Amino acid sequence: MVTHAMRSAILGHLFDMAGLRKQDDSTKDLTHHRIVRDNNDVNKIISGINETLNPFDEIAQDGNLYCLSTGKATSVDVKNDLLHCVEIGDKRCNTFIKECFEDPARFEKPISRSKLKNFSSDAIRVKLTVKDRKIKELQGTRDLFGRLLYLAASNNVDLALVFRYPLTPVPLTIAQVDGSVNKTDKSKLMHKLEERVKSSKPVSRDACAIDAMFLIRTLVNVPATFGEIAKLVLTRLLGFAKRVDFVCDSYKTPSIKDIEHGIRGSDATHTNFIISGPDQKRPKDFNASLKSANFKTALLHFLVKEWKRTSYIEQIRGYTLFVGLDDKAYQYDVKDDSIHVQEVPSLVCNHEEADTRLIWHVKHMCESYKGGNIIIRSSDTDVLIILLPTKVVTSLSGPLTLMFL
Repeated sequence: MVTHAMRSAILGHLFDMAGLRKQDDSTKDLTHHRIVRDNNDVNKIISGINETLNPFDEIAQDGNLYCLSTGKATSVDVKNDLLHCVEIGDKRCNTFIKECFEDPARFEKPISRSKLKNFSSDAIRVKLTVKDRKIKELQGTRDLFGRLLYLAASNNVDLALVFRYPLTPVPLTIAQVDGSVNKTDKSKLMHKLEERVKSSKPVSRDACAIDAMFLIRTLVNVPATFGEIAKLVLTRLLGFAKRVDFVCDSYKTPSIKDIEHGIRGSDATHTNFIISGPDQKRPKDFNASLKSANFKTALLHFLVKEWKRTSYIEQIRGYTLFVGLDDKAYQYDVKDDSIHVQEVPSLVCNHEEADTRLIWHVKHMCESYKGGNIIIRSSDTDVLIILLPTKVVTSLSGPLTLMFL
């Protein structure tokens, strides 16, 4: 019996022998429209790499598995499943074949799905919790006091002595019943201070020290690419004064702040992020990404590197920018039509939080602008409380203006 495939093969040979089949022209790839189309395809690939993560970049060769579209490193479970999915599939296939040989009825039975994790498994999921993350305080019941009364009567225990000690696992003055820190709203102290001080707007602004994350979190209409974000942040910075100090937090681990980060809902603290270039697109939910310490670290390091490019000469010309990041400090200014970047040993600081590091930068400013107005931009009450009793203020020969938002 001649099958359809055999008939097609016979007809194909017949057309070849009769010269009726058109031969492929190897030069058709060199026609103008093909060259234009291929060049467009290459440009799309280059554009796609610039907008995401360049897989050939050295910073991506650290042993982690990264999602090209987000620049985010996957978790260990996702990495193992994706890299060994073929091996896992072969193993399950061999197991299925073996089971079918042992039991012919096995072939018709359902096959369980492999619960392999992929990039979507690492997507951010919103968890609904108790409103405002309020922690229910321990409520004493009459049963508790009833037992105490019984023990006091049967063992001749003085209740006045018992009530001198906390009846909870941890003292409620310093911690909640689950062990989390019992915090006081520090802004109340600032409101009390404001009631005792008459404030006025500064006439001039000689220098400005600003908390880096405070500025970044106040951005609205965040641009789509990290390069545009860098331009926007620099524009905002240089609008405050001729000298601006951009002071950054350091995100170390393990840290005493890990508990606080967990309460705030910081996701995937140990997940790596890579920002490979200015054309890379930012995450869709930029504010949610700012909950990740590694993302903020990658963003701050990108800004320090990006502002060295010659495209920022006109923006920085006439200004002096200081950046404090990790255990180093950098000074940016324009000299001979080029951006000059140098480390500043006198501003080197290993403080983890920008709160205390801001004070170090203010001290450096006071030595340069005696009698001038120095603006501090921060939303953290800690900065004000730390600054007031320090020698930085008491030793000033001129006025110091503090601005908190």
